[in-house]
Amino acid sequence: MIKVFISHSSKADPYTREVRQRVAADLRQRGYDVLLDVEGLADGEEWRARVYHWLAECKAAVFLVNRDALASDWVHKEASLLMWRRFFNPSLHVVPALVGGVTARELSASRLRELGALQAARPPRQGVAPAQEAAAITANFPEVSERWGGDVVGDWVDNIAAQLRQVWTPERLTKFGEALDLPPADLARITAPVAGHGFLAAQMLHTHEVVRLGRVIETIRYHMDEVPLGHLVTLTLPVWVDADSARHVLPTGEPAGRRTVVLNVRNPDTGTYYLSRAYCVDSSKYLYTVAGLGNLGEEDEEAALRAECERAVKHLLGMHQQDRWEDAVEERGRSSYLILDARRCTLEQAERVVSWMHDRIAWLHILLIPPQPIAPREQWPGRLREAFLLDPPFGADDEQLAVREARRMTERRDTGPSVSGGWRRP
Repeated sequence: MIKVFISHSSKADPYTREVRQRVAADLRQRGYDVLLDVEGLADGEEWRARVYHWLAECKAAVFLVNRDALASDWVHKEASLLMWRRFFNPSLHVVPALVGGVTARELSASRLRELGALQAARPPRQGVAPAQEAAAITANFPEVSERWGGDVVGDWVDNIAAQLRQVWTPERLTKFGEALDLPPADLARITAPVAGHGFLAAQMLHTHEVVRLGRVIETIRYHMDEVPLGHLVTLTLPVWVDADSARHVLPTGEPAGRRTVVLNVRNPDTGTYYLSRAYCVDSSKYLYTVAGLGNLGEEDEEAALRAECERAVKHLLGMHQQDRWEDAVEERGRSSYLILDARRCTLEQAERVVSWMHDRIAWLHILLIPPQPIAPREQWPGRLREAFLLDPPFGADDEQLAVREARRMTERRDTGPSVSGGWRRP
């Protein structure tokens, strides 16, 4: 059955609760498998793990946008995750439904403004009964086909699950779930014969605490062979970055077809994790290179940074250094990124280098790591005023800890047998 997720914030809104229940019943009558938290979870059960799984597997979603939903952090997160999936797979139907008199203007002014660009299930109306409101929503709900286009997020979950299938005993899987701090009900779920590995994989995608992620890998490493363990580390390294934050590095169809993001972080490695997270560790979707000043004391830091960018980008695009920029060819189906480490320059120098690069390759996306974290857009020089400012939901200490732990995980992946006796499967 095709799974349809219903997002809502109706605990304090009896009218929307009634609309929600009727929409769910109508969709079930049409043959859909409705994923609804108030029905799929027991009282007192930790619900985030299950909902994350639903967000990764549903093929359509309905957002009941009442005024509580407009202000809900969790509804915003659900919308962000599904719009991230929809970027890669337009077959994913996301249907906003304005409930209880909410207007399109209110939606556009809220954090759910992305939903406003989609076809709403109905125009806002006031003074109608919940049954009429629900009927109007489901009457305009599109038919969801069994045929399903490629889903990068779903493929990511499947790839993680494929590595986890090396481990099949319930006791070991339970240990992994305990390392993820899953509640008891979900510990039982990960040992299910068919879906358990996929459920565990979906939880690993949302492990933003890098120390906990490292703990999981440390627990798993003694129960897997070296090759699948290496794949698992590669697949899970970027998940310490929040998906809602990372997806803002994706192209948006802006002028010139490029994306410039000022990423307020302190380490260029963080930029690589942002890209990997945004693209679900699918290197067929993007290319990237990193450029920065390698030596202190350059006489002309701006010229040196331009030269380093030219060398790095031409190498990325398969060009010789003496080739003309006019010979650069954009690769179909792949986005090209430059992570520009400008920590040793002024912001004005960085802006001129960004402009210089875009004058030569209009379709190149740039993640700029500024000399220091910056805020007011009015202070930005030149073309940087067009850039998107991305303030990560973590501080400098958290970033340093995450990058350090990620490097340790990479070392475990790359060095092979450990000093304590090598990879083993008890």
